[in-house]
Amino acid sequence: MTKEKKKTKDSGSWTLLIIVSALTGGVSGIFYPDMDFSFQLFDILILVAAFILSLPIHVILHEVGHLIGGKLSGYDFIMFRLFNTIWIKTDDGISRRRQVVQGILGQALMAPPEDEENPPFLIYHLGGVIVNLLTAILLLIIANTLTSSLLQMILVVSAGSALLLFVLNIVPMKPNDGYNIVHQIKNPEATTEMTNVLRLYAEMVKGKPFSEIQHAIYIDKIGSFTEPNNVTLYTYKAAAYFEQLDFQGAREIYADLWEERAALLEMHKPDVFLNYLFSLLMTDPFHPDVATIKEMKIYKNFHTMKVADTLRVFAAEAIYIEGDFAKAKAYLVEGRPMIDKAPTITEENLEHLLYDHLEREIARLEIETD
Repeated sequence: MTKEKKKTKDSGSWTLLIIVSALTGGVSGIFYPDMDFSFQLFDILILVAAFILSLPIHVILHEVGHLIGGKLSGYDFIMFRLFNTIWIKTDDGISRRRQVVQGILGQALMAPPEDEENPPFLIYHLGGVIVNLLTAILLLIIANTLTSSLLQMILVVSAGSALLLFVLNIVPMKPNDGYNIVHQIKNPEATTEMTNVLRLYAEMVKGKPFSEIQHAIYIDKIGSFTEPNNVTLYTYKAAAYFEQLDFQGAREIYADLWEERAALLEMHKPDVFLNYLFSLLMTDPFHPDVATIKEMKIYKNFHTMKVADTLRVFAAEAIYIEGDFAKAKAYLVEGRPMIDKAPTITEENLEHLLYDHLEREIARLEIETD
């Protein structure tokens, strides 16, 4: 993404925040004309805390709305996310996992009915914003019954938090609910893409290998990388190569994504850059793109994430660039217990496979250097 595009995107987010803030203030002035706005500094701090603390609650309610909308549409539960924690449905029950994805506060994924080629999507996508809007209205109604100005404003501020999520998700912007609705209405094939992605993710939750999933992915038919689902499908194809320890095949796919990195959504960049770096380390550790990635801010952020895939990459760096096998072993020992927190069983199995491969590589190279 160019600086100009990023600035435009940031300006749009701030514009929406200002609109929601003005709307909340306007509602307060119209419906609560007698409210005392002469708050002290401590009261203002309470209102700020109310806004921040109510946001996760409204995120949960938003995703619950998707679950309800999906259930009404005949969908089955796959995954629920709140910030960096996710819950998936496995054969053994609900499993709690961890995944860091920039720009996503919450997410509820459900699998469309298997017997429908073009399943209904409108209620599924609208469920979250409907709940946010109804919650905001309910909070404003309750606030109107209170006599304490501070308590009124706490509820009004919380309603503003719900309205913020409503606006951020109903105004069509990638990859939110409004965008999905408009995109799928305008492009019927987008419903097929979304359906395929959800069904593939459902298979990953159950542990089906990427090498089996990827047979349903035809990357030669994938269009623009500005479409989130296309990038997801592309990375699934690359993961199938990783499963076969075909690092060159994975590298070719990630190289395509790297060339189109300006078109990628921010939420996709960390995973794409990290795995492109890994594929390079496994095939050509002194390729110029390795140094380029290591100079990027996003690479520095990897050191703060402390998850299995980043530690796997650091281990590969220690092996193939630094030749420091003890350091590589330490990274693998630290990362191995984190593998069970991978987002899906399929990704968990892939991480175990890659960790095993790196441990064998260390043993092989230690013998060669003796």
